[in-house]
Amino acid sequence: MDEPSEKAPAALGEAYISGALTALDDGPRTKLFYELLAEIAEAAGLRAYLPHRVTDPVAAAHMDPRSVYEIDRAHVTSAAVLIAYAGIPSFGVGIEVEVAREHAVPVIVVAERDRPISRLLLGNPAVVEVVKFADLDGLRHGLAAALAAVASVTRDGVRATVSDDVVVRRFIASLEEARRLPPAEVTALLRVGELDGETAAAIREAVLGGRLFAAGLRDLVGRYALRGADLGAFVLRDVLERS
Repeated sequence: MDEPSEKAPAALGEAYISGALTALDDGPRTKLFYELLAEIAEAAGLRAYLPHRVTDPVAAAHMDPRSVYEIDRAHVTSAAVLIAYAGIPSFGVGIEVEVAREHAVPVIVVAERDRPISRLLLGNPAVVEVVKFADLDGLRHGLAAALAAVASVTRDGVRATVSDDVVVRRFIASLEEARRLPPAEVTALLRVGELDGETAAAIREAVLGGRLFAAGLRDLVGRYALRGADLGAFVLRDVLERS
Protein backbone atom coordinates (compact mmCIF):
# COMPACT_ATOMS: atom_id res chain seq x y z
CA MET A 1 0.00 0.00 0.00
CA ASP A 2 1.36 3.41 -0.95
CA GLU A 3 2.25 5.83 1.81
CA PRO A 4 -0.04 8.88 1.88
CA SER A 5 1.61 11.80 0.18
CA GLU A 6 2.36 14.90 2.18
CA LYS A 7 -0.24 17.57 1.60
CA ALA A 8 1.11 20.58 -0.29
CA PRO A 9 0.74 23.93 1.49
CA ALA A 10 -2.10 26.13 0.34
CA ALA A 11 -1.13 28.95 -1.98
CA LEU A 12 -0.88 32.21 -0.05
CA GLY A 13 -0.23 34.62 -2.91
CA GLU A 14 2.84 35.96 -4.67
CA ALA A 15 6.29 36.53 -3.22
CA TYR A 16 8.22 39.25 -5.05
CA ILE A 17 11.95 38.51 -5.05
CA SER A 18 13.74 41.87 -5.00
CA GLY A 19 17.47 42.10 -5.66
CA ALA A 20 20.09 44.00 -7.63
CA LEU A 21 20.22 43.21 -11.36
CA THR A 22 22.15 46.07 -12.95
CA ALA A 23 25.95 45.87 -13.40
CA LEU A 24 26.39 42.70 -11.34
CA ASP A 25 29.93 41.40 -10.84
CA ASP A 26 28.71 37.81 -11.11
CA GLY A 27 25.24 37.87 -12.68
CA PRO A 28 24.68 34.09 -13.07
CA ARG A 29 25.66 33.34 -9.47
CA THR A 30 23.57 36.18 -8.07
CA LYS A 31 20.51 35.13 -10.07
CA LEU A 32 20.99 31.55 -8.88
CA PHE A 33 20.78 32.92 -5.33
CA TYR A 34 17.52 34.67 -6.22
CA GLU A 35 16.23 31.34 -7.54
CA LEU A 36 17.01 29.84 -4.13
CA LEU A 37 14.99 32.57 -2.42
CA ALA A 38 12.13 31.76 -4.80
CA GLU A 39 12.43 28.05 -3.99
CA ILE A 40 12.12 28.77 -0.25
CA ALA A 41 9.09 30.99 -0.87
CA GLU A 42 7.42 28.35 -3.02
CA ALA A 43 8.02 25.72 -0.33
CA ALA A 44 6.01 28.02 1.96
CA GLY A 45 3.06 27.92 -0.45
CA LEU A 46 3.75 31.15 -2.32
CA ARG A 47 4.12 31.82 -6.04
CA ALA A 48 7.48 33.45 -6.65
CA TYR A 49 7.95 36.34 -9.07
CA LEU A 50 11.55 36.81 -10.18
CA PRO A 51 12.17 40.04 -12.12
CA HIS A 52 15.23 38.60 -13.86
CA ARG A 53 12.95 36.11 -15.63
CA VAL A 54 10.89 38.94 -17.11
CA THR A 55 12.61 42.35 -17.05
CA ASP A 56 16.30 41.46 -16.78
CA PRO A 57 18.49 44.35 -18.04
CA VAL A 58 20.55 41.92 -20.15
CA ALA A 59 18.09 39.25 -21.28
CA ALA A 60 15.29 41.81 -21.79
CA ALA A 61 17.44 44.73 -22.93
CA HIS A 62 14.84 45.55 -25.61
CA MET A 63 12.24 46.59 -23.00
CA ASP A 64 11.89 50.31 -22.44
CA PRO A 65 12.39 51.60 -18.86
CA ARG A 66 8.74 52.61 -18.40
CA SER A 67 7.54 49.11 -19.29
CA VAL A 68 9.98 47.61 -16.79
CA TYR A 69 8.67 49.98 -14.12
CA GLU A 70 5.01 49.26 -14.87
CA ILE A 71 5.43 45.48 -14.96
CA ASP A 72 7.51 45.15 -11.80
CA ARG A 73 5.47 47.74 -9.91
CA ALA A 74 2.26 45.84 -10.69
CA HIS A 75 3.79 42.71 -9.19
CA VAL A 76 5.05 44.52 -6.09
CA THR A 77 1.69 46.12 -5.33
CA SER A 78 -0.21 42.84 -5.70
CA ALA A 79 2.30 40.68 -3.79
CA ALA A 80 1.59 38.99 -0.48
CA VAL A 81 5.18 39.63 0.60
CA LEU A 82 8.36 41.17 -0.81
CA ILE A 83 11.67 39.44 -0.09
CA ALA A 84 14.45 42.02 -0.47
CA TYR A 85 18.06 40.89 -0.77
CA ALA A 86 20.15 43.69 0.74
CA GLY A 87 23.58 42.10 0.28
CA ILE A 88 24.24 44.20 -2.85
CA PRO A 89 23.35 47.92 -2.72
CA SER A 90 20.66 48.69 -5.29
CA PHE A 91 18.49 51.69 -6.11
CA GLY A 92 15.90 49.31 -7.55
CA VAL A 93 15.54 47.36 -4.31
CA GLY A 94 15.07 50.58 -2.35
CA ILE A 95 12.39 51.77 -4.76
CA GLU A 96 10.57 48.43 -4.64
CA VAL A 97 10.58 48.43 -0.83
CA GLU A 98 9.13 51.94 -0.80
CA VAL A 99 6.42 50.93 -3.29
CA ALA A 100 5.65 47.98 -1.02
CA ARG A 101 5.28 50.35 1.93
CA GLU A 102 2.86 52.53 0.00
CA HIS A 103 0.67 49.50 -0.67
CA ALA A 104 0.88 47.77 2.73
CA VAL A 105 2.95 44.87 1.38
CA PRO A 106 5.14 43.38 4.15
CA VAL A 107 8.87 43.19 3.43
CA ILE A 108 11.42 40.62 4.59
CA VAL A 109 15.02 41.84 4.30
CA VAL A 110 17.64 39.15 3.66
CA ALA A 111 21.44 39.56 3.82
CA GLU A 112 24.60 37.75 4.82
CA ARG A 113 25.47 38.14 8.49
CA ASP A 114 28.64 40.10 7.76
CA ARG A 115 27.04 42.51 5.26
CA PRO A 116 26.04 45.96 6.55
CA ILE A 117 22.47 47.01 5.73
CA SER A 118 21.36 50.59 5.20
CA ARG A 119 19.60 51.97 8.28
CA LEU A 120 17.23 53.81 5.95
CA LEU A 121 16.14 50.45 4.54
CA LEU A 122 15.86 48.81 7.95
CA GLY A 123 13.83 51.75 9.24
CA ASN A 124 11.22 51.49 6.49
CA PRO A 125 7.86 50.67 8.18
CA ALA A 126 7.20 47.98 5.57
CA VAL A 127 10.11 45.88 6.88
CA VAL A 128 8.61 43.35 9.29
CA GLU A 129 11.37 40.72 9.38
CA VAL A 130 15.16 40.72 8.91
CA VAL A 131 16.96 37.46 8.11
CA LYS A 132 20.76 37.50 8.60
CA PHE A 133 22.42 34.23 7.61
CA ALA A 134 25.88 32.64 7.73
CA ASP A 135 25.17 29.68 5.45
CA LEU A 136 22.43 28.31 3.19
CA ASP A 137 20.89 26.16 5.92
CA GLY A 138 20.58 29.24 8.09
CA LEU A 139 19.00 31.10 5.18
CA ARG A 140 16.46 28.34 4.59
CA HIS A 141 15.42 28.11 8.23
CA GLY A 142 15.44 31.85 8.86
CA LEU A 143 13.47 32.80 5.74
CA ALA A 144 10.97 29.98 6.23
CA ALA A 145 10.31 31.20 9.78
CA ALA A 146 9.94 34.80 8.60
CA LEU A 147 7.49 33.79 5.87
CA ALA A 148 5.45 31.80 8.40
CA ALA A 149 5.29 34.85 10.67
CA VAL A 150 4.12 37.07 7.80
CA ALA A 151 1.51 34.50 6.75
CA SER A 152 0.19 34.34 10.30
CA VAL A 153 -0.27 38.11 10.45
CA THR A 154 -1.97 38.10 7.04
CA ARG A 155 -4.37 35.32 8.05
CA ASP A 156 -5.29 37.22 11.21
CA GLY A 157 -6.44 40.07 9.00
CA VAL A 158 -4.06 42.70 10.33
CA ARG A 159 -2.84 43.73 6.88
CA ALA A 160 -5.35 45.53 4.71
CA THR A 161 -5.51 44.57 1.05
CA VAL A 162 -4.78 47.54 -1.17
CA SER A 163 -5.83 47.64 -4.81
CA ASP A 164 -3.49 49.66 -7.00
CA ASP A 165 -5.61 50.60 -9.97
CA VAL A 166 -8.66 52.85 -10.04
CA VAL A 167 -10.29 50.73 -12.72
CA VAL A 168 -9.87 47.57 -10.66
CA ARG A 169 -11.47 49.19 -7.63
CA ARG A 170 -14.41 50.40 -9.69
CA PHE A 171 -14.73 47.04 -11.43
CA ILE A 172 -14.91 45.19 -8.12
CA ALA A 173 -17.25 47.74 -6.53
CA SER A 174 -19.72 47.95 -9.38
CA LEU A 175 -19.51 46.57 -12.90
CA GLU A 176 -22.44 48.71 -13.96
CA GLU A 177 -20.72 51.87 -12.73
CA ALA A 178 -17.60 50.94 -14.70
CA ARG A 179 -19.64 50.40 -17.84
CA ARG A 180 -21.00 53.95 -17.55
CA LEU A 181 -17.54 55.54 -17.46
CA PRO A 182 -16.85 57.78 -20.46
CA PRO A 183 -14.87 55.89 -23.11
CA ALA A 184 -12.10 58.50 -22.95
CA GLU A 185 -11.68 57.91 -19.22
CA VAL A 186 -11.56 54.14 -19.67
CA THR A 187 -8.98 54.57 -22.43
CA ALA A 188 -6.85 56.78 -20.19
CA LEU A 189 -7.08 54.43 -17.21
CA LEU A 190 -6.09 51.48 -19.37
CA ARG A 191 -3.06 53.44 -20.63
CA VAL A 192 -4.04 52.75 -24.23
CA GLY A 193 -2.86 56.16 -25.38
CA GLU A 194 -3.85 57.61 -28.71
CA LEU A 195 -5.21 54.94 -31.05
CA ASP A 196 -6.96 55.41 -34.35
CA GLY A 197 -8.55 53.45 -37.15
CA GLU A 198 -10.16 50.03 -36.72
CA THR A 199 -8.41 49.34 -33.42
CA ALA A 200 -9.83 52.47 -31.79
CA ALA A 201 -13.30 51.80 -33.20
CA ALA A 202 -13.31 48.19 -31.97
CA ILE A 203 -12.20 49.11 -28.46
CA ARG A 204 -14.68 52.01 -28.28
CA GLU A 205 -17.52 49.70 -29.33
CA ALA A 206 -16.41 47.08 -26.79
CA VAL A 207 -16.38 49.64 -23.98
CA LEU A 208 -19.82 51.03 -24.87
CA GLY A 209 -21.33 47.56 -25.21
CA GLY A 210 -19.80 46.19 -22.02
CA ARG A 211 -17.88 43.41 -23.79
CA LEU A 212 -14.49 44.66 -22.64
CA PHE A 213 -15.52 44.57 -19.01
CA ALA A 214 -17.19 41.19 -19.35
CA ALA A 215 -14.04 39.81 -20.97
CA GLY A 216 -11.93 40.50 -17.87
CA LEU A 217 -10.76 44.05 -17.30
CA ARG A 218 -8.77 43.12 -14.22
CA ASP A 219 -6.51 40.87 -16.26
CA LEU A 220 -5.83 43.64 -18.76
CA VAL A 221 -4.87 46.15 -16.10
CA GLY A 222 -3.17 44.04 -13.47
CA ARG A 223 -1.56 41.14 -15.28
CA TYR A 224 -0.33 42.20 -18.70
CA ALA A 225 0.86 45.78 -18.11
CA LEU A 226 0.55 46.58 -21.81
CA ARG A 227 0.12 50.04 -23.28
CA GLY A 228 -0.56 51.78 -26.56
CA ALA A 229 -0.55 49.73 -29.73
CA ASP A 230 0.52 46.58 -27.88
CA LEU A 231 -2.53 46.75 -25.63
CA GLY A 232 -4.78 47.53 -28.60
CA ALA A 233 -3.55 44.46 -30.47
CA PHE A 234 -3.92 42.31 -27.37
CA VAL A 235 -7.50 43.45 -26.79
CA LEU A 236 -8.49 42.72 -30.38
CA ARG A 237 -6.74 39.37 -30.69
CA ASP A 238 -6.88 37.76 -27.25
CA VAL A 239 -9.88 39.36 -25.57
CA LEU A 240 -12.64 40.47 -27.93
CA GLU A 241 -12.24 37.60 -30.39
CA ARG A 242 -12.63 35.12 -27.53
CA SER A 243 -15.44 36.84 -25.66
